Amino acid sequence: MRDDAVDLTSTVPTDRDTPRSPSVSASASPAPQQRKAPGLRIGTQPRKLVVKNLKLRPSDTGVGSQSYFDTTWTSLDAALTRIFDGTFTTDRMESLYRGVESLCRAKRAPEVHSKLVERMTQHVQSVRDEVKKVGRDPAKVVPVVEREWRRWSAKLNLIRSIFSFLNQSYLLGQKLPTLLDTGLTLFRTHILALGTPSSIGNLFFTGLCHLFLAERTDSNDPSNLQIMLASLAMIKALNIYSPFEQSFLTASSTFFSLCATEKMKTGSLASYIRACSELFISESALCTKFALAGTTKRRLWNEIEARFVVDPAAKQFILGDNRITGLLADADVDSLKGLYEMLAKVEPPAPYLKPAWETYISTTGRGIVGDIEHEDAMIWRLLRLKSQLDEIVVSAFRKDEILSFSLREGFASFVNMSRPGDSSADTVPRLLARYVDTLMKKGVKALTSLAGPNEEEDGVDQEVEKVLQQGVGGQDQALERQFEMCLDLFRFLAGKDVFEAFYKKDLAKRLLLSKSVSLDAERGMMGRLRSECGSAFTHNMETMFKDIELSKEMVRSFLQSKHGQPLSTSRIGLTVDVLSQSAWPTYPDTPCIVPEHIQKHLDAFAEYYTSNHSGRKIMWRHSVGHAVLTAQFDSGRKELVLSIFQAVVLLVFNAFPEGAQVTYLELRAATGLPDPDLKRSLQSLACAKKTTRVLRKLPHSRDVAETDRFCVNSAFASKQYRIKINQIQLKETVQEKEQTIERVKVDRQFEIQAAICRVMKARRRMRGEEIVLAVVDLCKGRGVLEVADVRAGIKKLEGKDYIEEVAEGGDEWVYVT
Repeated sequence: MRDDAVDLTSTVPTDRDTPRSPSVSASASPAPQQRKAPGLRIGTQPRKLVVKNLKLRPSDTGVGSQSYFDTTWTSLDAALTRIFDGTFTTDRMESLYRGVESLCRAKRAPEVHSKLVERMTQHVQSVRDEVKKVGRDPAKVVPVVEREWRRWSAKLNLIRSIFSFLNQSYLLGQKLPTLLDTGLTLFRTHILALGTPSSIGNLFFTGLCHLFLAERTDSNDPSNLQIMLASLAMIKALNIYSPFEQSFLTASSTFFSLCATEKMKTGSLASYIRACSELFISESALCTKFALAGTTKRRLWNEIEARFVVDPAAKQFILGDNRITGLLADADVDSLKGLYEMLAKVEPPAPYLKPAWETYISTTGRGIVGDIEHEDAMIWRLLRLKSQLDEIVVSAFRKDEILSFSLREGFASFVNMSRPGDSSADTVPRLLARYVDTLMKKGVKALTSLAGPNEEEDGVDQEVEKVLQQGVGGQDQALERQFEMCLDLFRFLAGKDVFEAFYKKDLAKRLLLSKSVSLDAERGMMGRLRSECGSAFTHNMETMFKDIELSKEMVRSFLQSKHGQPLSTSRIGLTVDVLSQSAWPTYPDTPCIVPEHIQKHLDAFAEYYTSNHSGRKIMWRHSVGHAVLTAQFDSGRKELVLSIFQAVVLLVFNAFPEGAQVTYLELRAATGLPDPDLKRSLQSLACAKKTTRVLRKLPHSRDVAETDRFCVNSAFASKQYRIKINQIQLKETVQEKEQTIERVKVDRQFEIQAAICRVMKARRRMRGEEIVLAVVDLCKGRGVLEVADVRAGIKKLEGKDYIEEVAEGGDEWVYVT
């Protein structure tokens, strides 16, 4: 037996075999103790036996022998052959795995790894040769490469299962490429070979890009979908997504460029924008469908922007030939929104859109204001234009501040322009006041007539009909919306005092004749004007409302006074509106002979008024009065709502027998009315439509002559008991317009002088430029003043000794106390 070997078959030594060492004890000898064998101990775990420097001699037929390695590898090599041939079965998988494990434990892992990689390489090279036989057609290369990858993945999984112990115990420990990495590298290097221009990999990428092109054009074969998905999975597994992405982006850029060129040929910017927007959507869907990387999606969008926006030809197409102006004219909000978003992806879109935007606003607005033929529909068209442009700014341009400012500037420019042959800029303020007046008198139903006979009338009718179907609440909201739009246009007016003059004139008629559709609407509009321009702007108009309310109280007091009580038994009911002359417009004193029994009531009220208000006197203005008469016809009793002039004419017939014919000259003598007023009254009573024709004219004609004769139309019939007969109104003449404008100019001069006095009284000493700026700012609520008007006011105040110039030509002024 060798010296370094241990005989594990010998018996356990006993006490007699164990040498003893002497011991010395100072005490008595202890009682003899029972000794235990040094070997196994009863009731304890067995001890581990460690043999040092034990070397085993390998056997010629053991696990570590060369013969065992050759035999085992032969089995493994046969298994690899069957795997590569596709004839492998998994019934011997366990024994193969144990063989690999035995070789690895016998320190033969490097040799096993080397032989395995060699066999894998040989097989991949053979696959490459098979793929090359397909040829150079990318369409054929894609399915073949995808098929071979599928097969190789399955084979690689079997190899990894058999050689799993090699992978875990040797490759990972030595930090060598795993079998999976080796398999991917072999396929990527030998089959795809992306480093060379004419490689299979480049053909594969080209063919896959062709399939994506077919997918974009809806011409792709549904069977190719699985091939594309599997190919993309292969690309990600092989970690070659970056080179594929580059090829994909290049092919996509070419496709986008062709799309842009094709849409440019149509000449339609709307179609061009729609195509660009659809591309953004479709490419996003494509990336989602095939699980492409987020970077690919962003780069695809960049390519679309480059071809549809950044490219010089694209910019020229978008900005040229008034194409943007065409979209604005068509109010194509969707296309404009797409254009704004398309430009915003590259850079701020306002500089590109602003020129066309300003040109369209100025051209369209000036065309509307300068259209004398359709003047009646001017305000409607301006409001509709403003509404459309506001919708574009909000819905399409994301409330862009630059474009919003351009919109305000454009409107402020053309609403204050002078029309050809008209030196003043009073057209829009005057017509805006008339527009509000019509709405106040007729409500939402007036929209149809306000729009005028143009191509939009059908749309207006439908809009009005829709509003009317909403009931009272819907109509009130629509009316409020119209007033808000009018106020929006009012803000652009430089001559707000012109609007005030015409609005006050129309308001007076509505209040006196009770023609307002809603007093709440009147007060609402007054509140808007007060909030916009201040209480000084609406002071006179608010006084008008107060006069109407005070007049009602005054009439009630009159009827209870000693002057009115004697008349309480009369069948005549008297209503008087007492107007403050300073607040109300001036009305002409038209002569009119009032019947005696009515004049008695007027005189009684005048006496009552002068007795309660010393120093004042009553001046009757019958031209703005109205009356309600009760008339008896063959069809029955009717109530007629008339003007004072119409009532006076009808009352004349009470003095004649029933059926008598009264001449025009007799009527003129009995009423004392001037010819224009008398003829208009007779026309409204005898020449109007049958539902209001209470008089008959002989001979029948539309015009009234001095030779005509009139009689009561006893056969008059109407379904209504109370009938309103409107007086024929004369259109506002040019002379009346000019008189109103002239009064505005005179009032404006007084306002300027008053503002100069207030400024100078506060500052005492100012330069001319400072006075102009201060006065313009002080009067901005009533409109924009001209510098020349302020300078003229300074000179007039100098002549009145309110201010004086410090030095001749020094343009510095002091206030004279």
